Amino acid sequence: MSKFIPWEKLSSEQQASYGSSEAYSQHVANRNAQLYGGTKNSGAPEGFTAPDPMSPTLSVMVPYYNPTTGQTWTASSGGWTPASGWVQGNLPSDWTAPTATPANPITSTGNSTVATTNLPPESKPGAYGSTSAGQTVATALTAPQNVIPAAAKQTYTTQAVQANELLQGATMAAPSAISAQKITAPTLAAAPGMTTTGVAPVTGVQTGTYQAATTGAAPQAAAAAGTVTAPMQAAQGQITSPAAAAQLTEAQMQAALGTAAQGTLSPTALATAVTGTTPDEALVSKQVEDLLATSQGQDVPDWAIPALKSAEAVLAARGMGKSSVAKEAIMSAIIQSALPIAQQNAATQQQTFMANLTNQQQTALQNAQAQVGMDMANLSNRQQMALANSNFLQTMTAQNLSNRQQTAIANAASMAQMDLANLNTNQQAQVQNAQAFLQMDMANLTNAQQSSVINAQIRQQNMLSDQAAQNAALQFNAANTQQTAQFMANLNTSIATNNATRADAASQYNSQLAQQRAALDAGNQLAVSQANAQMQASVDQFNSQLAFNREQFNTQNAIAIEQSNVQWRRQLNTANTAGINAVNQANAINAFNLSNQALTFAWQENRDAANWAFQAVQNATDQQTRLAIAALGNEAATDQSKSDMIASLGSAAIQLWGTYVSR
Repeated sequence: MSKFIPWEKLSSEQQASYGSSEAYSQHVANRNAQLYGGTKNSGAPEGFTAPDPMSPTLSVMVPYYNPTTGQTWTASSGGWTPASGWVQGNLPSDWTAPTATPANPITSTGNSTVATTNLPPESKPGAYGSTSAGQTVATALTAPQNVIPAAAKQTYTTQAVQANELLQGATMAAPSAISAQKITAPTLAAAPGMTTTGVAPVTGVQTGTYQAATTGAAPQAAAAAGTVTAPMQAAQGQITSPAAAAQLTEAQMQAALGTAAQGTLSPTALATAVTGTTPDEALVSKQVEDLLATSQGQDVPDWAIPALKSAEAVLAARGMGKSSVAKEAIMSAIIQSALPIAQQNAATQQQTFMANLTNQQQTALQNAQAQVGMDMANLSNRQQMALANSNFLQTMTAQNLSNRQQTAIANAASMAQMDLANLNTNQQAQVQNAQAFLQMDMANLTNAQQSSVINAQIRQQNMLSDQAAQNAALQFNAANTQQTAQFMANLNTSIATNNATRADAASQYNSQLAQQRAALDAGNQLAVSQANAQMQASVDQFNSQLAFNREQFNTQNAIAIEQSNVQWRRQLNTANTAGINAVNQANAINAFNLSNQALTFAWQENRDAANWAFQAVQNATDQQTRLAIAALGNEAATDQSKSDMIASLGSAAIQLWGTYVSR
C-alpha cells in the first residue's frame, strides 16, 4: 500500500484544497482502492464514502436504497457511508415514486458542480458572472428595460392645446326691464254713530223685623260614671324545679374516641437493587482474542484456514503470492471476518447476562411486594379492631346519656304539671271575687244614671218651647224680606230691558252705516288691484321674453364653441395616443431583442460548462488509470528497498497529482 502524507504535514494551501481532514481521508481511501483493490466498489453511486482501509470491516453484503428515486445498490462489505438521500435496507415492496418537482433552472452565472480543474479563472464557465458585463447580461434576462441605454429608448413629446386654438364665445348683455305704473284706490270717511240715553235703576225698599222672646238656656244632662271597686288580678305561676340536660364528662368522650393503628414495614419488605459486573465473555475484545487465537504451529485460527487457502490460490493465480500487501490484505480480511463474529458472541453474552440480572431484580421486587402486602393486611386488621372497639364504647356511652336525659325530662314534666294545677285553682278563686264586686258596682251606677236622665228631660222641654218661638219670628221676618226683594228685582228688570232695547237699535243703525262704507271701499280697492295686476302681468311677460331670447342666444353660441373645442381636443389626443403606442412598441421590441440575446449567451455558457466538465472528467479518469497501471506494473519488484522506493515515487506522484487537482 502506498504511503500518503499525513494531514498534519500538508501545507495550508493543500488543506484548503481538500476542505477537511475527513475529505482528505476519503481521498486517500479512494486512491488506495483504485491502486490496490481495497474495498472500493467502482459501481457505488455518487456520494458514497468507502470504508477506511486501515479499519476492520464486515465482509457481508449490505443493501442500500434511495426512497426518492427508487435506486438500489448492494455494498460488498460493511463500513460504507451512504450518500445524502440513501438509507440502509431493502426497497419496500409497496414503494411508489413521489411526485416530481421541477428542477431549478440554470442561471446565467453558469454555476456547475463538476470540477473544472487546471483552468485559468477567466476560462472557467460562469467566470464573467461577477463582472459588470455578466451582471448586465443577467439583468437583461429578467429586467431588460433596466439595461437598455438611455439613448436607445424612444420618447414621444405630446402636443398640448395652445391658448389661441380654442374658440371664445360672446354673450348678449341683459336687456333693461320696464316697470308698471300703479293706481291708488280712494277711501270714504267714517260716518258718525248714534248713541242712546238709559234709565238708572231704583234703590231697594227696607223691610221691618221683630224679635222673639225666649225662656233661657236649656240645662245640660251629665251621665254618671262608675268605677270597679276591686279589679281582678291574674295569678302568676313559677316552675318549681326546671329540667337540666345530661352532660358527658371529658373522660367519657376521650374513652369513646377511636385511635388510628400505626404500621411499620418489616425489613424484608424493602426492595434492594440487584447489581452485577460485566463478565469478560461479554466484551468484544475478549471474543476477538478467543477467535484470533491460533493453534500450535499455525499463523491463523483454525476456522480461517479454508478461507486463507482459497485467498492464497487466487493471489498465486495473479502472481501476487509473495506480496506483503496481499499478506496484509489477507490478515485484514481475517480480522474483518472475525470482528462481526466477536460482536455477535459478545452481544449474546451481554443479552444472557442482562436477562439473568433482570430476572433476579424482578424476583427481589416480587418478594418485597408480597411482604408489603402482608404488612398492609396486618395493619388493616389492627385498625378495624380498634374501630370496632371504639364504636361499641361510643354506643354504650350514648345509651347511658340518653337514659339519664329522659329521666330528668320526666321529673321536670311532673313538677310542671303540679305547679300549673295550683296556679289554675288560685286564678279561679280570684275570678269569682272580681265578678261579685263588679255586679254591685253596676247596680249603683244604674240608679245614678236614671236620676240624671229625668232631670235632663225636664230641661230639654224648656229649651224646645223657647226655640219654637224664635223659629216663628225668623220665618215671618224672612217672608217679609223676600217679598220686598222680589218687587225691587222686577222693577230693575223692566228698566234694564228698556235700556237694552234702545242700545240694540242704535248699534244696528251704526253697524249698517259701517258695512255700507266698507263695501264701497272694498269695491274701489278690488278694481284698482285688478288694473294694477293686468299692467304688471303685461310688463313681466315682456321682460321674461327678453331674458329668454338672450339666454337662448348665449346657450346656442356656447354649444357651438364647445363642440368645436371638443373636436379639436379629440383629434389632438388621438395623435398623442398613436405616437405613444408607436414609441412603446419600439421600446418593447428593443427589450425583447436584448433579453433574447442574453438568453442566447446563457445557453452558450451552459453548453461550454458541460463541454469543459466532460473533458475535465475524461482527463482525470485517464490520468488516474495510467497512474494505477504504472503502480501495478511496479509491484512485481521483490527487493524491499526497491519496493520502498516505488512506494515513495507513487506517493510523490499522487501528492503531485493532488496538488495539481487542487489548483
